[in-house]
Amino acid sequence: MHMPELEVAATCVRLPIETGHSESVYVELESNDATVEDLKSILKDAPGITLQDDPSQQIYPMPADAVGEKRRICRPHSERFGPSKRVPYVDCI
Repeated sequence: MHMPELEVAATCVRLPIETGHSESVYVELESNDATVEDLKSILKDAPGITLQDDPSQQIYPMPADAVGEKRRICRPHSERFGPSKRVPYVDCI
């Protein structure tokens, strides 16, 4: 992403699979009013990223399908911390 100032907090889950791994990444946006839909829009247009997120059709990225490709992102969602703060997250493969 060529953003040396970008701070990242990620959790990586290692499983005994042949290809890839999954991460859960906390995302901090400039706007406190950003929604999950805003995050999806940003990710959809980001170079080197494929957003695969359609729970109604059970569309999620799978490590075996992502071999040799750039990053695949799914499940943009937010978690509530305290009465008013929502923190966006994405899951990556």
